[in-house]
Amino acid sequence: SDEDRPLQVRAASLRGSEIRLVVAGSLGGRDGVHRFDGRINGDRIEGEVLTGTRSPERAPWSAERK
Repeated sequence: SDEDRPLQVRAASLRGSEIRLVVAGSLGGRDGVHRFDGRINGDRIEGEVLTGTRSPERAPWSAERK
């Protein structure tokens, strides 16, 4: 299935506590380019993901180190 294919990282940057990842592939049933912008706070990252380029859909995202 599409969900089994790995995402391709196109870009990644870290400036201070600001992180940005740009990945391409199928994510949550949506094909395309996904830009993750987030702020690192301790063991947690919180931010938003934008899917698409012209009129991107926005959604919150977070990650936590266990």
